[in-house]
Amino acid sequence: MKRYITCLILLISSMAYSAGTVTVTTKTLTNESDIRTITFTCTADAADGSFPSTALTTEQALYVTGYHCYLAVTDPGATAPTDDYDITITDTYSCDVFGGTLLDRDTANSEQAAPAVGSAYGGRTCAGVWTLAITNNSVNSAVVTIVLYYSK
Repeated sequence: MKRYITCLILLISSMAYSAGTVTVTTKTLTNESDIRTITFTCTADAADGSFPSTALTTEQALYVTGYHCYLAVTDPGATAPTDDYDITITDTYSCDVFGGTLLDRDTANSEQAAPAVGSAYGGRTCAGVWTLAITNNSVNSAVVTIVLYYSK
């Protein structure tokens, strides 16, 4: 029985260790500013390099509802993801908020992108819950930080 419990603890520990994580934080840049950010700090699974799909909480979505998302900055970490990894941020209706501008991200450099609808670039009004997905990565424990900028 002790051996069974020890094996079970080791199995659960290894599963918890390997799971990818995404931490979401919100920030107002200054007390008098209309500029807000949502930062996703993402670490890929230690076993298969996958990132968990992550939806904003209702509270986080309300924090930027009525604001316009006008910029995303992506920053690969010291353990960078696979070159040309893809990021999509979808709205309540499963539409890509950035219209494909966050695809094929660089593995070595920070990059920025504006939302696109068709061939037009500009702010996208935030309403409802947005969901982040990172795909096409095969680097175990890769790190990516994504900062979304909003203003009135």
